[in-house]
Amino acid sequence: MHDDHAQNEYSAPPPLSDADAMAILGCIECGYALAGLDAAGVCPECGAPIERSLRGNRLLFAPADYIRTLQRGLVLVLSGLAALLVIVIAWLIGLMAVTFAGLGTGMRWLTGDLLFAACGLLFFAAMLIVLAGCWLLSMPHPGFVGRDEAAGARRWLRIGAAGILLTLLMVAAMMMPVMQALPQPDLVMLLVSGLWLVFFFIALVASILLVRHLGPLADNRIIARRATLYVWLCPLLSIVGGLFCGLAPLIALVLYWNLLDLLRKELKRIRRQQAIVAAGGLIP
Repeated sequence: MHDDHAQNEYSAPPPLSDADAMAILGCIECGYALAGLDAAGVCPECGAPIERSLRGNRLLFAPADYIRTLQRGLVLVLSGLAALLVIVIAWLIGLMAVTFAGLGTGMRWLTGDLLFAACGLLFFAAMLIVLAGCWLLSMPHPGFVGRDEAAGARRWLRIGAAGILLTLLMVAAMMMPVMQALPQPDLVMLLVSGLWLVFFFIALVASILLVRHLGPLADNRIIARRATLYVWLCPLLSIVGGLFCGLAPLIALVLYWNLLDLLRKELKRIRRQQAIVAAGGLIP
């Protein structure tokens, strides 16, 4: 997870050739498939120089501030997810400790309520970190030319993140004593929790689709292939695990984590390459 280990454990793939890049990205103006054409020529459909398509929307040539924003977003999401996992594990361990500590019934319930409140506050804080990361990750590519196929994924990711935040605030409000006086508060809490799940899956799928789009722009086709698989596999594992209380959600989390971390490493590589170019070096 840390950069000092990442450099030893991971080596970035070589940059795509011009032919591979054209096959993946297409014409930057009209989207026409450029596979097999001369990189020095022009698009047969719109006449845009092919060399512009090879450079234009690749993250290597994007503003350094934009790459830094994407990288920060990924770091926040990964950090928040790690914190959420630790909080859930700590809550389960603490709950078992309280249950089997031999305390009286009243003391056991009091201690359990305090544990639940503390973990709930930490969970809310970790979710805010994840949502902030999603917001940064969904920043649009400045100066993007042509049709931005990731615009929908960015929009849905922000809708999902905003919905998650809204439902979390509603859950927090439902915990207040005055709200318990509402008719059927348990039913209201169930409905809010179901709404949270809907927004969660919207954000999950949208973020994977966005990563699938960013992978080729970062000159890494592996990211796009994995994202194409994970966009249905991760939600499926989460749903199956939720129904049968298995390890499937943990597997989905590991897959999702590795996908985001792979993109983070690519962005780090791109920032190093941009620094070389800014220092007067040649474009890789």
